[in-house]
Amino acid sequence: MSPSAESVSTLPVGTKLGPYEILGFIGAGGMGEVHRARDTRLNREVAVKVLPEGLRGHPTRLRRFEKEARAAGALHHPNLVVVHDVGSHEGIPYVVTELLDGGSLRERMGEPMPARKVVEIGRQIAQGLAAVHAKGIVHRDLKPENLFVTRDGRVKILDFGLAKIARPDVEAGEVGGEDSTLSGVTEPGTVMGTMGYMSPEQVRGREADARSDVFSLGVVLHEMLTGRRLFRRESAVETMNAILTDDPPPLAPTGAPPALERVVLRCLERNPDDRYDSAQKLVYALEALSFDTSSRRVSAVAPPHRRGLMAAGLLLVAGAVGAGGYLLGRRDAEPGQPRFEQLTFRRGAVQSARFALGGHSIVYGAAWDGNPLEVYEAVAGGGEARALGLAPAEILAASREGELAVLLRVRRIDSMIRAGTLARVRLVGGQPRELAEDVLAADWVPGGDELAIVRAGHGGSQLELPVGNAVYHSPGTMSGVRVSPDGRWLAIVDHSRPGDDDGALVILDRQGKVRVRSADWVSLFGLAWRDDEVWFTGSRDDTRRGLRAVNLDGKERLLLQAATTLTLFDIAGDGTLLMGSEARRYGVMKGGESGPERDLSWFDGTVAWDLTPDGETLVAAEVIEGGGPGYSMFLRRTDGSDPVRLGSGSGGSLSPDGKWVLAVQTQPAPPRLVALPVGPGQARVLTDGSVLVSHGSRWLPDGKRIMFPGSEGDAGFRVYVLDVSDGAATGKPRAITPVGTRTYFGGNPVSPDGKWVAAADAEDRLALYPVDGGEARPVAGDTRGKQVIRFSGDGRALYLFVHGEVPARVVRHDLDTGAETPWKELVPADGAGVTHVCPIVITPDGRHYAYSFVRHMSELFLVRGVR
Repeated sequence: MSPSAESVSTLPVGTKLGPYEILGFIGAGGMGEVHRARDTRLNREVAVKVLPEGLRGHPTRLRRFEKEARAAGALHHPNLVVVHDVGSHEGIPYVVTELLDGGSLRERMGEPMPARKVVEIGRQIAQGLAAVHAKGIVHRDLKPENLFVTRDGRVKILDFGLAKIARPDVEAGEVGGEDSTLSGVTEPGTVMGTMGYMSPEQVRGREADARSDVFSLGVVLHEMLTGRRLFRRESAVETMNAILTDDPPPLAPTGAPPALERVVLRCLERNPDDRYDSAQKLVYALEALSFDTSSRRVSAVAPPHRRGLMAAGLLLVAGAVGAGGYLLGRRDAEPGQPRFEQLTFRRGAVQSARFALGGHSIVYGAAWDGNPLEVYEAVAGGGEARALGLAPAEILAASREGELAVLLRVRRIDSMIRAGTLARVRLVGGQPRELAEDVLAADWVPGGDELAIVRAGHGGSQLELPVGNAVYHSPGTMSGVRVSPDGRWLAIVDHSRPGDDDGALVILDRQGKVRVRSADWVSLFGLAWRDDEVWFTGSRDDTRRGLRAVNLDGKERLLLQAATTLTLFDIAGDGTLLMGSEARRYGVMKGGESGPERDLSWFDGTVAWDLTPDGETLVAAEVIEGGGPGYSMFLRRTDGSDPVRLGSGSGGSLSPDGKWVLAVQTQPAPPRLVALPVGPGQARVLTDGSVLVSHGSRWLPDGKRIMFPGSEGDAGFRVYVLDVSDGAATGKPRAITPVGTRTYFGGNPVSPDGKWVAAADAEDRLALYPVDGGEARPVAGDTRGKQVIRFSGDGRALYLFVHGEVPARVVRHDLDTGAETPWKELVPADGAGVTHVCPIVITPDGRHYAYSFVRHMSELFLVRGVR
């Protein structure tokens, strides 16, 4: 809204209304004037609406102003303006709302709008009206001036000054021109509304219900399609007569498709019984229109719970709904086959997503186009999503009432799992309230205000319900906690090793007693409850994750198998799935003191594990499809020449004499540490499975010992040392750190003299642990959340970075003083979809480095028809 010649502010800049400081005048309408202001308590900009000075003593206008505040304040929906506060200051009543960026729908009108845009805007208006009507409120003054379109495409319904809440107030009548708001007593026999947009029953002074708002919306839709006001006449009387007697002109000459014309004309039926009897049914009618983008044609398809757009390029095989494959991308699914509707179209990664408001809204966390992780809200078929202003943040859970559990200050604790500060915030706005730190996952308990969370620490991670009450512990990490619809059961993914997506699906009761443990998954991420089953995405054979289900008796079944990696995020009450399709690639960049970085990526999953001191040879692994079953270890010259495959496995280092490369082989189970020969010879198995080995093994400088992270039984992870000779083990692994200590899986934590290993304790603080036994030596300074890349060549400092930050900011951390000196910031030139940078390897002299990066390119879908 822009100030006009007739709109004059009565509040100078700098005026204080309680805690609100006026910053400028936005505009004025029949129900008041609107100012931009600053909330001095929360330091945010808001909109403040006040009655003009000449009307502040008018009892009728004052009652209507207060009624608008009550009506709008009782509503919470993405398509309704958010009311933050109501008050009065020195006789000036005011209403404080969110400050919207955009303009009224009136400002966008004047010429015919495309059918696609009309449906998009109309559907959002109808959704807002449905929320209004659900509270027993009828708006009664719907018109383009009261509909606001934000810059990101969100439609907001404004101005509830004529809303009918309970017993209407008695007000004096005011009748003006065609654009005037007619108002009188709001009982039957009274005319209320805006000329040209009133329903026939409003014109006759009869009782107005939800169907009256549907008629007004039909007038707006007709005007958007034609570019002309439907009932505009030269006088108020002629306008009212046209509403009562004139039939709307057909829309076909404007190019509007027949299906859309039928929807609009049904809204405009003069008899209320012939219209849609609720705004929600109008939502369904508008959602049931699909577009042929090549011809810009609209056609009617199945209702929203039975329709969906196919995502081009994905080949799915329905395991539980019938044999055979089909190519997504077709408009019409075969009977009984799933139907897909794509929700996101930008370059980047979707990290998490949930249904909110009972499935009427979708919130998701994504990092688009190289920007930080942000939480967005979208609706099916609703065009561009809106950012919620929480960056950097991630969504963990959303309730039917619009309460979000979000993760702030997000950091990665390994290559797959993120942690941060848990906070709760309303979807409609407000400041997050922080609840707990080091949280990995969370979910709302249905029907209450309680959260189940997974928290890192205590030598692994623990499940808490309620917050602070531990009911289950894992020596590894956990993800994806979900509470059953009846609140009796919890489901989690228990990852057996840090830095990997393998593990078990665990179903347990609220006291922590395990009911089902579905184990041996090599890839397992994403789960949600569907009745008495847990649906999840996982694989046991190292292929792409498929959609599966397990019930409370442990019986498993396949639902969908995909030629791409799928992640299940959530399931709505009607069975609609919220899923992600992901293309993930690992790459490696090599840099030095001068010149540009060189891309040393090979197949689709190249990971750097070590670099020779001269910076000329890279030890790398292929850890996705290109690496084959069990992955593959390579040596590659940094001049870009082809790599040499050494054998299966991943995650290790080159021996000081250059003859052996360590690797972890996960097939067959259990994982074991092996030494792969660089030249002629056979691979040598170094561990027997008594210790569960994780990535991050390193040679000590003498070439006679190896350190690696691992765990025994159900104990937490710790650091072990193993004696070797000529690539063969000569003893048993012995622990050198307490349970709960860990090393960064991609770093070299061994000091240059081989006497110390840098590891994080159970409180995530770095310390130096003596290889030959003795007391640990704390590292000075704040090291929480920081990962060790290696020691400096002189052994007096550590190269550190925060895992999960993009770009990766590497510092030299002085061991004695804790002082930090920036070294480099590492990120590929094309940052789109890059979710983290690791592992990082640096030569002892600091002249050469290489770093791995993970690029996730994701698309979010609604999937219907899976049984």
